[in-house]
Amino acid sequence: MVRQSFGIVVLFGFLCSGSSCLKLDTGLDLPSLLSLVSSRTAIAFFNDASGDGQARSLLRINSSDNLERIDWTAGPAQIRDAAIVNGVIVAADTSNSDDFWISRDGGRNWSSVDLPSGNESQGIFYVLECGNAVVVTQANIAYDGTGSRPGYISRDNGATWTEFRAGIGPSSTGTGDIGVRGIACNADNIYIASSGATNRIQYASLSNLSSWTGAPNAGVSYLDYTDLTATSTGFAGLAQDDGNAAQCGLNYSTNGGASVTESGFMPNLAACNGGLRSGSPNGNERIIIAEPDTLSDVCRVYTKSSLASAPTTPEAFSYDCSDVVNLGDMPGILYGFQGIFVSYVDASRTATGLLYSSDGGQSFQKLNIGTVWSDSGYIIDIEESP
Repeated sequence: MVRQSFGIVVLFGFLCSGSSCLKLDTGLDLPSLLSLVSSRTAIAFFNDASGDGQARSLLRINSSDNLERIDWTAGPAQIRDAAIVNGVIVAADTSNSDDFWISRDGGRNWSSVDLPSGNESQGIFYVLECGNAVVVTQANIAYDGTGSRPGYISRDNGATWTEFRAGIGPSSTGTGDIGVRGIACNADNIYIASSGATNRIQYASLSNLSSWTGAPNAGVSYLDYTDLTATSTGFAGLAQDDGNAAQCGLNYSTNGGASVTESGFMPNLAACNGGLRSGSPNGNERIIIAEPDTLSDVCRVYTKSSLASAPTTPEAFSYDCSDVVNLGDMPGILYGFQGIFVSYVDASRTATGLLYSSDGGQSFQKLNIGTVWSDSGYIIDIEESP
């Protein structure tokens, strides 16, 4: 069998470039072989709203020792969330309008998109890569035929946008908008978590965003999600009890949302200010959970192939994050072809760091981003670009 990618040939267990060949471990499957020659790049997005208010930067991580900072003048000043679909970057900034930004040249130049008028008092909060589609929503999303803040989806790399609405409304009135507490998708389905809706999580197929199903509220201790990630079989999320910061539950579904199971509680996370994200760059899905231990300034990262067992401190990789002085959050997570990336930030959101693992989360190192970034601010999001 012959498979060629980026000018390199994989031939009967050999990796060939030009006239030279390297014998490969024939126990590796094809996705693993191709990952060795992938040109995908991790992109870290900066926010400096608590500093000078002018980040206007992203960081291309071409390898652990090759960091490239890209700056721009006209474009988003403070990125809040971003997604990359087919090489096109879609980003929301921290403005209080429904405009967002698109770059088709890796962040060097940007154009703004203004969604239909009537939503100008609230900015775009969430930007999602859903296979070959991209979704944007505000902090609230309209329910069915009522409400003023629909979400939007583009299936042509941001050229055109179609409106959609959630299907389960506020539990108090049954009409209007619901506050989004978490939103996630894969190439097939989208999941929305809201503490204001009758069903805390509702989901729909991306092919039919007019038909929504509510995940049952039974089966877990806590229902109010603070973060959500879509998996190949459903979703996983962090949740607490109606704003109670005593514990942070880890919930998941392996049947698309038909039922929800409680994995357990995060051992060092009371305020539920951590995050999680799934990935399967080599066909082996993992869920990466970031747990900032703010009392001891320690970053903990869990890499789990299954959520059937509760997370425990010994299984996490712990890293001293006191270099930011007063650890506050770990907002950016990526599990991609290059490895696992997790950002961390101080409580004032003016200092940041970046952890990297090339061995599936067994160990991490700190990437020295100080060679290209010496301003205040922090890495708020990490995505992967082809």
